[in-house]
Amino acid sequence: MTSFLRLIPRLRDAQVEFVIIGGVAAIFHGAERATMDLDIAAPMGLENLQRLINALSDIHPRLRMRPDLPVVTADKHYLKGIKNLYLMTDVGQLDVLGMVEGVGDYDAVARQAVDADLGEGIGTCKVIDLDGLITAKRSAGRPKDMPTVFELEALRKRLRGGSPPPAAPKSPKTLDSDQSPDRHA
Repeated sequence: MTSFLRLIPRLRDAQVEFVIIGGVAAIFHGAERATMDLDIAAPMGLENLQRLINALSDIHPRLRMRPDLPVVTADKHYLKGIKNLYLMTDVGQLDVLGMVEGVGDYDAVARQAVDADLGEGIGTCKVIDLDGLITAKRSAGRPKDMPTVFELEALRKRLRGGSPPPAAPKSPKTLDSDQSPDRHA
């Protein structure tokens, strides 16, 4: 099991309200992408954040953008009123968002969530649905997300009975010797 995925049962068992978004959600929906962190949407109220931090206490959550600061504990005053929380733990990175671009706040994300069994000892949790994920990634407008958006859109089309996505064009390294790449495409 990828180490950061061990964060999911910890959060669930601590009764943290959250929905998985980002790369893990894309993989759940069928994308063939790698991800190095866990992205979640969560209510950013003090009680939920305290449950989240307490669930991670033995794996030393630190503010990812400020690694010089001490380990985050549930009694930290800055937890109240924050909009996002970017953590690094002993088992991996966790990004907690209060608002998801193109979808809305946690309540809006939760309305677009599905129950998902992620297997590998992780169990069942909420994951943003395919349409919501596509909307979020497209709305974020990050160039690194666009290949995933295209892949997710093709998967959605296939799930809705459309034809399978076209084969990827051959790269110049895989062209037959009598073919040449189309330089005008």
